[in-house]
Amino acid sequence: MLASADELSHATSKLKAHKPFTEPSLMDSCRTYGSFLDRLQHSGMLKFRVALASESGVLGVFFVPKKDNKTRLIFDTRFLNCKFRVPPSTPLPSSSAFSSLESQCISGQPLLGSADISNAFYHMKVPDEIAEMFTLPTIEAQF
Repeated sequence: MLASADELSHATSKLKAHKPFTEPSLMDSCRTYGSFLDRLQHSGMLKFRVALASESGVLGVFFVPKKDNKTRLIFDTRFLNCKFRVPPSTPLPSSSAFSSLESQCISGQPLLGSADISNAFYHMKVPDEIAEMFTLPTIEAQF
């Protein structure tokens, strides 16, 4: 699952940025960033731990507007992604293959259904074994 040192070096050398992007307005004030982290923690999206001296954070965080006038939280995971091997390709059917599907009804009920998970990202959890790799920029505990 994890990339070798050579794979990591090769992957990071292809990135145009030198560090993950974090919303400048968050980093302008320790109090603002601390309040943001506190909100993530109270939402169950964040845990705190003592940072290692060599850590600067492998995730960035920023926001984009949504069509419904809400704001979407985005994590810049480009550098973290480099730490993992490229997954094997998954063959998926084309849209024309999907459009040629036919369903039959049993007792007037179709066999195919659909569902959508609103904000699917917030329904996923990082496995405990790799959770410490998902590190935001550090901040002093007083904030």
